[in-house]
Amino acid sequence: MQANCTPYNLSSNPHSEIRIPKFFRCPLPASRYSTDSDPVTIAGMLEAFVILEHSGCGRVHYDLMLSDGRVLATWRCEDNPTEITPGRTILTQKIQDHRLDYLTIEGPIGRNRGAVNQTDTGRYELIPAAELRWEFQLNGGKLRGRFELRREDTASEKWTLRRLD
Repeated sequence: MQANCTPYNLSSNPHSEIRIPKFFRCPLPASRYSTDSDPVTIAGMLEAFVILEHSGCGRVHYDLMLSDGRVLATWRCEDNPTEITPGRTILTQKIQDHRLDYLTIEGPIGRNRGAVNQTDTGRYELIPAAELRWEFQLNGGKLRGRFELRREDTASEKWTLRRLD
């Protein structure tokens, strides 16, 4: 099954394109594309984020959600990201993108999927990194600092979240 992809022309050759899944659009290094011709580029722009505590459907976990203006790229975290100290890494899993509604939602969610409560919300700034790595600055009510999401390998949805400062 092919991921939901959009073609991007990353070179001066108009016939050269690479397909990039939508949740990898942001972390392409700035040197690999032209920001004036790519309307979905958000590197360097401030965007919204939310961390939700999700309970009532198995073990309590946390969802880290980063907005690209259309959807929320979402990672399930076993530990609370607001409690990460500099240098510490926690395991995460990339899950399906969520609707932007989740930026403000709290309380029960439909179809017996438990309830969510916001643990932090704010803005983030994406720092150009690599395709399998997102680096960003969080500016929330609790979390302020630089973080890195790194995909363990291209064959899985296992990632790590590390606080850099």
